[in-house]
Amino acid sequence: MVQLTRSILSQKYPTFKECGFEALVESPPVFYASSEDAIKYLQSICQSLGLPLKSVRTVPSDATIEFEQKMNTDALASLMEEDKVANKSPFLVLADTGWRVSGQCDSLQSLRQLCNQHGAWLHLKGHAVSIFSQSSLSMSVMPDSFSIDLSTWYGILGLPPVILHKKLNDCDDALEYFSEISEPKFSILPLWASLMSIGFEDLHKRLLYCFESCERMWRIVSKYPCLRILSQAPSGDDLHLSFEEFLSKHSESESIIESVVTCVLFQFTPDNFSESAVPSDYNKLNSWLGQILQRDMPMISIQYLSLKPFGIVLRYCPFESKPNLPEDCEKFSICLEQQLEILTATVGYKQTFINLVNSSECLQLVEMESWAGLGGVRYIPVGSNYSNDELNKLNTQLVEQLRNTDAAFSIGEGSDNTVCVRFGMITSETDVVELLRLVEMTGKEQEESWKYIDTMAEVVKKGIEAATLDLQKESEDKLWQEGILRHVPVFGSLVNWWSPVNKEPINGSTGIKGRSLNLAAGVVESTENIYKYHMQNLPPSPQPSITPSPSLYINGANVSNESQSELSPSL
Repeated sequence: MVQLTRSILSQKYPTFKECGFEALVESPPVFYASSEDAIKYLQSICQSLGLPLKSVRTVPSDATIEFEQKMNTDALASLMEEDKVANKSPFLVLADTGWRVSGQCDSLQSLRQLCNQHGAWLHLKGHAVSIFSQSSLSMSVMPDSFSIDLSTWYGILGLPPVILHKKLNDCDDALEYFSEISEPKFSILPLWASLMSIGFEDLHKRLLYCFESCERMWRIVSKYPCLRILSQAPSGDDLHLSFEEFLSKHSESESIIESVVTCVLFQFTPDNFSESAVPSDYNKLNSWLGQILQRDMPMISIQYLSLKPFGIVLRYCPFESKPNLPEDCEKFSICLEQQLEILTATVGYKQTFINLVNSSECLQLVEMESWAGLGGVRYIPVGSNYSNDELNKLNTQLVEQLRNTDAAFSIGEGSDNTVCVRFGMITSETDVVELLRLVEMTGKEQEESWKYIDTMAEVVKKGIEAATLDLQKESEDKLWQEGILRHVPVFGSLVNWWSPVNKEPINGSTGIKGRSLNLAAGVVESTENIYKYHMQNLPPSPQPSITPSPSLYINGANVSNESQSELSPSL
């Protein structure tokens, strides 16, 4: 493009080749573009040619067209008139034909008239220029040049970009000048080899499939009122026609390049929504929808991106990926309808969910910035004084218990690092009231379990303290009974040899006994019976009632009723 621009300058300013920038002083050239990408593109060209950045002027978009970013031709005409009055020369207009994300196409017919009137060069860039291979436009609306990106259209890496332009008056001089600065001639070899290998017919079909895929996708998306289409729509009078019928009908029309669809840009919005930017919650929903479509329909290349000022949008462009067959589009339509039902149900139950949580005594609503589902709730026991860490642990255990019932529950985290129960997307059959009731019931069970554990912990703590005091007291008693000299190192061994300790001290004491804690009764007991008699001294338990019978058979012996009481312990 830099080489082409240099050649156009040489044609418009005959002394440019010899004098350079001095030839431009009397009437500096001016470049015109509308989109931000096009402006940066022209500025890079000016930097390569040594031209000031102020040579590029921004043309406002057409504000009268909703959601469209077409170049305002009336504003362009005013800018050109101003530049002529300021002794400047309208030089080049960079028009968009599906170059931007939204796929909008500028008005080629109006731009062609303005460029002819002011002697400016018209250059097109975008996917819609591929329609030139499908139809023949009138020379009165043909641009002076346009860019072709075969590497993107056909998915072949390494192909150089191509610019087709009309013949220049000083073409021979320009080519001679190009030969001194251009790359070696064999750089075009990959492009030539690819075209020869694929063939014109296959290339023609490839582009035709791209247009047809966009047409089918646009028809699918336009069926749903909850989806807002931000990209260019097909001609309004020919929506009932297939793309081939439309192409044959408008094969020589001057406005065909403005009537084709090169990409489909859409987003999920509220009903009857008229503003540009959607609410923040809908950005989460559109992001979720894009991820689900990418996961469930990998054969359809769906992108989700942030586009000012609309927010998160979904984009389908087969020119940058691959065209899809009709059966793929049918599967996509079924999948899209299912996901839209889920989105609609989730949005419909959102306010009900919030009201139910706010009316609950033990549930608290938790805001999660990146979650597209119903939201998150945090279980907080009524009148509890738990710390934040304890509440996080309680809610973590609550989610683990709920997942045993329904795998739809998951652990969430709020903006203030609070753990909560996270509710995802739901269907129209989901009973939100029952789900929240399940959370409350499970939370109360966990709360009672925690109270029991706290009670047992207090019992164990008091039991340990009591056992420690008892053992300390017995140790002191044993020390006084045996004498202090027995516990002196070295000397105590001599005393023990001279006067051994009695194994059965006075008063039946057997030394220091261990302690056991009866959790059921909450009583600290001695372990003397366990180690001395090898039995557990448990409190008597109630005996099961047995209906008297005339006789019992024990080990094959007939025992009368009178002797049953004597044998009951052995039983």
